[in-house]
Amino acid sequence: MTRFEKSQSGETFRLLITPNVALSARQSRLIISGLVLYGIAVALAATALGAWPVLPFFGFELMILGIGWSIVRRRSRDYEELCVTERHVDIRLHRGHHDRSCRFLRYWTRVDLQAAHWRGHPSRLHIGSHGRCVEIGHDLTEEDRIELAQRLDCLLATT
Repeated sequence: MTRFEKSQSGETFRLLITPNVALSARQSRLIISGLVLYGIAVALAATALGAWPVLPFFGFELMILGIGWSIVRRRSRDYEELCVTERHVDIRLHRGHHDRSCRFLRYWTRVDLQAAHWRGHPSRLHIGSHGRCVEIGHDLTEEDRIELAQRLDCLLATT
């Protein structure tokens, strides 16, 4: 999801990119709880019928489900923030447990949309200056990444 905001004075632009998250934390907990309860019922019924080896496999299944759920929830909190002021371009990236911040002079900042090396892979959108660059738009679709590159080009060209 991309939010592109312009301040009232017209001098500051803010862009916030977050992954599209289909479920809230509460909704995903409800779904996981339902799957666990259903799995427990099936495992206990199978055990009561004498199929006791179902229990260790159910435990393994729960462990894999929990690991996958925690990875998806952690990834859903990632974001990329880009602020363009009269003089600077500030970029803040938060991916997993890693934060990264960069500042570029607006006049020298360039946007570079690199085509994918292999067919079917996404392009890469870099913004930077003086040999330093940062990849942004990691969570965007190809069409959104192209549109963002065009909008940033227009924005940075108005210096």
